Amino acid sequence: MTTLLWAPACSSSDDTGSSDIPDSGNTNAETGTKPGNEVDSSAPTDSSVPDVKNDVSDPDANGDSGSVDPYVAACARIDACATATSPLIGMNGCYSLITAKPFASSLFGLELAQLENLRCKLAATTCTAVRACDKPTTDYTTFCQTAEGGNHCDGNVHVLCDANTFAPIMATDCAATGEICGEANFQAGCGKTACEPYNTTINSCAGNVLTSCAAYGVTREIDCAANNDVIYVKPAGKKTLATTVCGAGTDGNKACLADGADCTGLTQRCDGTVLETCTMGKLARRDCAAQSPSGQGCVTALTDGPDRIQGSLACGAVNPPCHETDNETCDVATGTIGFCALTEAKTLDCKSLGYTGCKTTTVNGRVTAACFQ
Repeated sequence: MTTLLWAPACSSSDDTGSSDIPDSGNTNAETGTKPGNEVDSSAPTDSSVPDVKNDVSDPDANGDSGSVDPYVAACARIDACATATSPLIGMNGCYSLITAKPFASSLFGLELAQLENLRCKLAATTCTAVRACDKPTTDYTTFCQTAEGGNHCDGNVHVLCDANTFAPIMATDCAATGEICGEANFQAGCGKTACEPYNTTINSCAGNVLTSCAAYGVTREIDCAANNDVIYVKPAGKKTLATTVCGAGTDGNKACLADGADCTGLTQRCDGTVLETCTMGKLARRDCAAQSPSGQGCVTALTDGPDRIQGSLACGAVNPPCHETDNETCDVATGTIGFCALTEAKTLDCKSLGYTGCKTTTVNGRVTAACFQ
């Protein structure tokens, strides 16, 4: 169950894409400044921040024996590379991605932009690369006034503008991960190549990864074995469609499908820890207990996270001992951060990653902890 909480500095794999999310332009409670992502003289350098050399796609992945897992290390890097005026995601916010990510193709607006931004930063292995994901929001004040709110592209920069004030909220450089920005159908986002949306572009499968055209006119890659879609059925409300494989859809075009027994209708249920849905006439069964991180189950009433997925069935934490909205802690004596890793409370020894220690910042009443050099 998830909400991407942008506390004071930096957001991720599919279509890149939460409610009750603090605005990334909120004033930093300690500095009194507005996050603009400007680099200042006190910012850590590439040489002062430890490298992340392992794959960060699996939060349960292990690095060398005795090392901190690469997902945690990558999350710590994001805030360690932050400048004094950057917005911090926090360790909780980094883990909150895990249950939102499968719904990425169903998200848009702020939620999509934040997932997209985090994806870029998780892929970065240096401070320079982390900061390359962002453009100073102050550079897009005039642009957003002209655009009058919403998601837009300024070259290959995906700019999100407030729909009411027209102020810039976030500006992510798609080129930082070798992508381009696409804009169509009142939406925008990063993707691989330009395309024509709504099935005029031929989709393709590479194993269980589907390459398709997003509504905003750029191709995206979706892991069908992890992807969820949300549909609205009156009066039943929201239905989750979880898929398992990439294959030929009913129209002959490639799509994310289920490969189980025949079924009818749009059904969904939790069978123990297994999320079962009827997708295109076939049953899809996803064992949440086998998902990463460990400790997940089938959640029958997803109440946290983006508005568009609340009330849907999903894999997530069952009776979790902590939540992403909890305060993070920093033991300054040991340099240890305490945070919520979705299904369990965890600690991170900043010094074990080569940092000097940890520090906290309070934004919107929530404490966020970060390693520092």
